[in-house]
Amino acid sequence: MIGVDGSDASISAVEWLVNWLGDTPTLIDLVSAHSQLSQLMADRAVRTDLEYAERQLNGWDGLHSVSTHRVSGRPVRVLTELARGADLLVLGADPHHPLRAAFTGWLPVRVCAASPVPVAVIPAGWRPSDDPITVGVDLDGSARGALQWAAEEAGKTRRRVRLVHAWHLPEPTTDGSIAVLARPEQILAERRNALEAVRHTMAREYPRVALETDLTSARPSAALLSYAPSSSLIVLGSHRLGVLEGGLVGATGADLFWRAGCPIVVVPPTARAEGLSRHNAQR
Repeated sequence: MIGVDGSDASISAVEWLVNWLGDTPTLIDLVSAHSQLSQLMADRAVRTDLEYAERQLNGWDGLHSVSTHRVSGRPVRVLTELARGADLLVLGADPHHPLRAAFTGWLPVRVCAASPVPVAVIPAGWRPSDDPITVGVDLDGSARGALQWAAEEAGKTRRRVRLVHAWHLPEPTTDGSIAVLARPEQILAERRNALEAVRHTMAREYPRVALETDLTSARPSAALLSYAPSSSLIVLGSHRLGVLEGGLVGATGADLFWRAGCPIVVVPPTARAEGLSRHNAQR
């Protein structure tokens, strides 16, 4: 399912999906979801965009079956409810129009936090790349779906998977009048061992996928942004409280979505690995 809003970013979303699907016949649903006010403001642009996207998708030798829907309502609710049962929800994001993003309520961030299915956020002007797939690894288990999604995609495209875990020292705790500081070397060793355990599990389950790891002392969004220029895709896990335990919600999340410059896929904990594997096997 593709969310269409009359912007260049939604056209990039269509182009990304065509590239991602390759020659696999697919049912594609183009959805324009607007409040009454925004629909009046963008009516002509959205109608033109829907028509263009439908022509683009139907032009691939009749491979895809495409339907279009225009729905009035709150975009986050409409998109997340209609996406139930889909393999993927695709949205565009335009880094050149941050004020528009603020006006629409940081739609991609809110959709990713609420969606029951994986969400791909595609920046305007996206171009194909053979760079590695970067996965943000949260060591509480919430990245499991993201790791599986990335491994399946890497297996199909023969790209490497880069496992990135970002950590930072916790605030000092107080014991009486003495501030107790965590030992950085102990935390580093624990995180390194945990990340290596993730890599070992991935290597066992996906022996044909090339893996690399990076443990970095930084905030998650800063660490992922540093890898964005050399990534074909960034894949994240999601908590129900928000992306990466709420750490990428709001302004920080918007910073990643608007500045990364590469597609970002957010995989919720409810995404079933066997369903993803079956879909990619068909591809």
